[in-house]
Amino acid sequence: MKVLLIVSHHRILNYGYISSEDSDYPLGLGYVAAVIEKSLKPEFIDIVDFQLTSQTIESFKDQLKRKQYDLVGISVATPTYRPGLNLSKIVKETLPHSLLVVGGPFTGMNPGQMLEICPEVDVEFIGESEETIPELFDAVLNRKPLSGVEGIAYREDAEVRINPRRAFIKDLDSIPYPKRDIFKLYEYVSLPGQFFKLPILAMITSRGCPFRCNFCEDYILWGGRCRFRSAENVYAEMEELVKRYKAREIKFFDDTFTASRRRTVELCELLIRRKLNIIWRICTRIDTVDEELFSLMYRAGLRSVNFGIESGSDRILKAMNKGFTKEQVRRAVSAARKAGLETKGSFMLNYPGDTKETTLETLAFVDELQLDFVGYNLFNPLMGRQLKDYVEKNYRINEKAWNNPDVSPVNTIFFYQDSLPEEFLTAVYKKAMRNYYLKPRSVLRTIKRIRNLDMAKSYFKGFKRLFGLGLSRGS
Repeated sequence: MKVLLIVSHHRILNYGYISSEDSDYPLGLGYVAAVIEKSLKPEFIDIVDFQLTSQTIESFKDQLKRKQYDLVGISVATPTYRPGLNLSKIVKETLPHSLLVVGGPFTGMNPGQMLEICPEVDVEFIGESEETIPELFDAVLNRKPLSGVEGIAYREDAEVRINPRRAFIKDLDSIPYPKRDIFKLYEYVSLPGQFFKLPILAMITSRGCPFRCNFCEDYILWGGRCRFRSAENVYAEMEELVKRYKAREIKFFDDTFTASRRRTVELCELLIRRKLNIIWRICTRIDTVDEELFSLMYRAGLRSVNFGIESGSDRILKAMNKGFTKEQVRRAVSAARKAGLETKGSFMLNYPGDTKETTLETLAFVDELQLDFVGYNLFNPLMGRQLKDYVEKNYRINEKAWNNPDVSPVNTIFFYQDSLPEEFLTAVYKKAMRNYYLKPRSVLRTIKRIRNLDMAKSYFKGFKRLFGLGLSRGS
């Protein structure tokens, strides 16, 4: 059996500070590749990743013709499902005999939808696929009915059938590490300033999030709970990245890395005791950290922490169901800074209920915190179901953007609020990051952080992008 796995691409015309040049190693497909290798023993597994600028449609078509794959899998997220549909058509036109399966966050949130609108797709994975993969292909190869395979949607007699979801995997340690040797690991490009040392490689140590922010779909995808790999299992993969893949830095993709304080402490103690020489960075929540924990994590190699703060208005934080206040934010940022960590924060503008006053309050709060890095996104209600219907019913929609795949999910105004005039929002977005980073104190902090030529080049690229920031109206 010859296998091809595909990462669908973002069709972005205007991406502001973030560029189509930026990319991340697709951990999800790494896990899928590892399970396929273990359970199917294929002749070979290839990867086509349209995040990488070297990948073109023409070379993709040529590869399909040359390799004649038996199994093709496409990973699809909400912003990439339309390009995923186009790729599905190309695959089936070229390889009508192949089994075409799709999976990823989009199919987890919208089971059966790609089958409904794309006749080329044969099977969808719904949710975690590591335990579903062996069962699906056993059924296919042995001509068993697909009705007995949990966690898939499929087509039977021209009708789309959606099977029950599979129970979440209880023991994450039982899953093999992602297969990395088939990826062009060192071609992935981090956002400007988002590393200390290259190469920087990615890991994830948990699945799900126990918190319930209104704008996040993790609750639906993961059932409102968080499962963790053991500290020993995480340490072993970190060691593999250092020794086999020569990583000098690791970034963790966990939504809330410190959701389990006990596991975090155990991992840090392992790193300190066994003296694994690696620095790392995390994303986490304000209310799961303190000065004592940060101090331990710093000793274990942590150097950068990214907080999802989202707003500088306590009223909007409550509307988001964030579960913390501005005062808690101040304490957490202060604790990180005292421990010697680089601090980052992400913020949303144009959240439902935002006004000129709350927006200015957010900008003032950002200025007060003096974070090392700040990111602003315009709220995108299309990323999930919880607020999409609410926005459609209660606000004037930007029709050009709502159903247009060629827009940025970061810097597009998807809907309009009377309390937040478009002209004001446009001006704020254009100036927010540019003004923050070009202040003398911010420039000085940046210069002091530069440790090597790679960092210097990255920061220079970031400053160039600041001057090109803009807003898209979806046209």
